[in-house]
Amino acid sequence: NKTFRLGIYLYTVMNWISSIGYTLFPLSGEGFQGTFQDIMHFYVVTISVVLLSIVSLILIFIGGRRYKETRLVAILGLIALLSMFLGSIGTGVFPKEVFGIFERFSVYSAVIYTAILGVFGYFYRAPLGGVEAELR
Repeated sequence: NKTFRLGIYLYTVMNWISSIGYTLFPLSGEGFQGTFQDIMHFYVVTISVVLLSIVSLILIFIGGRRYKETRLVAILGLIALLSMFLGSIGTGVFPKEVFGIFERFSVYSAVIYTAILGVFGYFYRAPLGGVEAELR
């Protein structure tokens, strides 16, 4: 369906922006120094990745939960989204000694979900309809 497909496309764009953007604009020095590179890292790449992650995972869940063929990947997308939220909330609530643990929730939920989408795309077979169904 179109909603699920749009979510997958936006998630792919998010991965491209993340890969290319963070490679081109890594943080300079120790944290934010106010350089052009840091501004691009924080305010362009990070905001784009975060917004695309949230929107794409919501669309994947909304579009995928309706059909049994895509329901599992939709539910796993919702879990990834909730893990991202848990990670960002945890980094703000808990002390700096455990900051890294909650930051990993956000980062690795996206990485693991990307792997899940890869496996899903490899094994997924769309339900037959129209001419394909008549040929079988």
